[in-house]
Amino acid sequence: MQPHMNTVLLELRTEELPPAFCQLAPDTLKRDLQKRLSELFSDLVEDAITVWVTPRRLAVKITGLPGHQTDQTITHKGPPVRIGLDADGNPTAAAQAFAAKCNTTVDKLTQQTIGKETYLLAEETKLGRPTPEVLAEIFPEALDALQGPRFMRWGDYALKFPRPILGMVALWNDTVLPLTYHHLTATNQTPQVTLGHRWHTASSIQIQQASQYEKQMETEGKVQVDPAKRRAMIEAQLAEAAQQAGGTLVPNEDLLDEVIHIVEWPFVVTGHIQAQYLSLPRCVIETVMASHQRYFSVEGSVDHKDGKLLPVFLAVSNGLPKAAENIRLGNEKVLKARLNDAVFFYDADTKKTLAQRVPELAGMTFQKGMGTMQDKALRLEALVKVIGPAYGLTAEQQAWANEAALLAKADLATQLVFEFTELEGHIGAEYARKEGLPAIVADAIEQHYQPRFQGDALPAAPVAQVVALADKLDTLVAAMAPKNATLPTGSRDPFGLRRMANGIVLILLIHGKAFDLKTAMEGVFNHLPSHEGVAFDGLWNDRLAPFVLQRLESLLADLGLSGEVSKALLNGLQWNSLHTLSERGQLLANMSADDRLALYEPVNRLVKMKLKSAVNEINEALLTPIEVDVHVNLQAFVADKASDFDKKLAMLQSWRQPIYQLFETLLVNDPDEAIKNNRHRLLLEVLACYQQFADFTAFEAVVAQVSAPEKSLAATKAG
Repeated sequence: MQPHMNTVLLELRTEELPPAFCQLAPDTLKRDLQKRLSELFSDLVEDAITVWVTPRRLAVKITGLPGHQTDQTITHKGPPVRIGLDADGNPTAAAQAFAAKCNTTVDKLTQQTIGKETYLLAEETKLGRPTPEVLAEIFPEALDALQGPRFMRWGDYALKFPRPILGMVALWNDTVLPLTYHHLTATNQTPQVTLGHRWHTASSIQIQQASQYEKQMETEGKVQVDPAKRRAMIEAQLAEAAQQAGGTLVPNEDLLDEVIHIVEWPFVVTGHIQAQYLSLPRCVIETVMASHQRYFSVEGSVDHKDGKLLPVFLAVSNGLPKAAENIRLGNEKVLKARLNDAVFFYDADTKKTLAQRVPELAGMTFQKGMGTMQDKALRLEALVKVIGPAYGLTAEQQAWANEAALLAKADLATQLVFEFTELEGHIGAEYARKEGLPAIVADAIEQHYQPRFQGDALPAAPVAQVVALADKLDTLVAAMAPKNATLPTGSRDPFGLRRMANGIVLILLIHGKAFDLKTAMEGVFNHLPSHEGVAFDGLWNDRLAPFVLQRLESLLADLGLSGEVSKALLNGLQWNSLHTLSERGQLLANMSADDRLALYEPVNRLVKMKLKSAVNEINEALLTPIEVDVHVNLQAFVADKASDFDKKLAMLQSWRQPIYQLFETLLVNDPDEAIKNNRHRLLLEVLACYQQFADFTAFEAVVAQVSAPEKSLAATKAG
C-alpha cells in the first residue's frame, strides 16, 4: 500500500465521558500527537491527525504515515580536541568514553571547529523502525499525558482516565496495531469489534479497515463520531423546530458546546411550558432550562433582546425518535417541577425590598478577615462616593450610584440566587425594576458584575461603570492585602482576580475615562476592616501594581501591540493615564524606525545625564537663546491641553534638533551652580513631557534597525 494511503485507527470505548473533558480532549491530544510524530516522521502531512470524541468513545485517525521510518544520521558533539587527544594525538579516556557512548570507535571520530574551539564529533546512524511499532509506543504516552479534573481509577488498575475504559480498537490499515495500554490490549483478531449507539444498535460493529471507521459508525452504528458534524445536525434540527413552533431559536453557544458532547446521534424534541410560568422573569426561565435541564429557548421575535419567550422548549435527545412522546412528557414533568420551585422562590423573595435584604447579608462571609457581605455593601456605598466624583459623575448620577452600590449584593440573600447562583445581579435588577427603582439603578445592579467572562459586554452607563469599578477594586485589594493572601498561580485563581483586574482596566481603556487607579486602590485599602500591619505602599509595589501591569500587558498584546511598544507604554506608567493607552499604543505601533529613533535618541541622552536640580521652577532670566527655543517648545506642549496625541507626538519628534543643539553648544553641568540647576530643571521638564507619552528608551533596538548609522544623534547636525 502506498504511504499516502496508510491509515491508523485507535478507539477507546468508555463509560459516559464528562462534557468538559470532551470539549478539551480532541485539541489537546491532537497537539501532543502532532508534536511527537513530527519529531519521528519528517514527511508527516498537514492535518494528518483527526481526533473524534463522543460521550462513549475517544478515537484517533492518522493518515499518510509511511510504513517504515527512514534511517537517521545523528551527529554528536563530544569533548574539545585539547581534552580528547593528548599531546601526541592519542585519544584520552574522555574520547574513548564519548565514542563508546555513541556506539562507535575512536578511529571513526572526526573534528570540527565551532566558534573558537575544535571538537570531536561522532556520527550515529539510527535505524528506522516499522511505523506500527513506533505508534505502539507513541499512543500510550500521549494518552497518559491527558489531564483534567476528576480523573479516576477503577478496579485494581493504575490507569487514570475520566471514566472507565471498556474496550479498545487499534488498526494499521486492515491489520491489528500491536498496542497495549495499561491492562488493555488490542485483540489479535480482525475484524476489530466495537459497539454502536446504545439504543439504535443491538449488535457489535466489525471494523475491518481503519479508513472505514467513521462511515461504518455512522451507517451501522448510528454514531456520529465527528463533533463538528453533530453540531451541524443539532443546529439544523433546532432551527427547524423553532420555526415550526412559530419563533426563532435563542442563541446559546455555551449550551450548544455542551449538548454536542452528551449525544452520539441527536434528535430534537419540542416540549411545552405552561403559560402561568411565563410570568417569571425571562432570565429565571432561561436559566432553569439551560443551566439545569440543558433546554433551548424559543422567542417570537428575530431580535431575542426584545422578543418574548414562547411557551416551548427544545431538548436535544440521544434516545430513539419513536420514543419522542415519552421523552417530551418526561422533560415537561421535570421542567414543571423546576419552574414550580422558581415561582415559590420568586413569590417569597418579592415580599421584601432589596433594601430590606441588605441586613441579611450580615450572615454571609465575604472573605476571611474582610467582613461580611453587608460590610462589603457598605464599603461599596462609601467607595462610590469617592470614585464617582473622580470619574466625573454628576450630582444626580452620584445619588443613583450610591443607591445601586448599597443594593448591588442584596440579591445574594434571595432564595432564587441561593438556588441558582448564576442569576446574581440579574435577579437584583429584576427585583429593582419590580420595586419601581430608577432603570439606571437596576441596570447598574445587573451590570456591575460585567465583564463576567472574556468577550463579555462592559457596563454601559457611567453609573454602572463606577459601581463595577468599586466592586472589582474592593475584591482585588481585599484578596491581595492579607500577608498570607492566596494569589493566582498558573491556572488557579480561586477569587477570579485576573477577571477582576481585566474588568477594571478594560472599563478604563474602552470607556476612556481619566481615572487615577493607584489613588482609587489606596482609597479601597483604607476602607478595609483589617490591614494586618501591611502598608499600602508595600502592597502596591509588591502585588497590586505588578499584577495589574501583567493584565495590561496581556490586553495590549490582544490589541496587536508588540512587546516593544507595550514596554514603552507600561514602563513608569502614570496611573491616571490608562484611558489613553490604546490610542498612544496605536500611534507608536504605526511609526517607522526613523521616527522612533528621533524620539529614542534625545530621551536616552537625557536619561543617561541623571539630571538633578535644586530649583523647582525655571528662571527665564538665566536662559540662553538656545535654551529659550527649548523652553518655548516646552511651554507650547504643556499649554496645549486639547491636541490629539498624534499632534503631541509630532511635537516631541520636532524637539530632536533643538535638544541636540543645546547639548552641542552648552555645558549642561555649568560651573555656575544657579545656571546648572536652572538648565537641569529645564531638561527635567522636557524629559517629563516625553515620559508622559511613553518610555522611549524601550526603543533601544531601533538603533540597529535603522540602516544609516550616520543618523545617530552625535552625527546629526542638520536635523
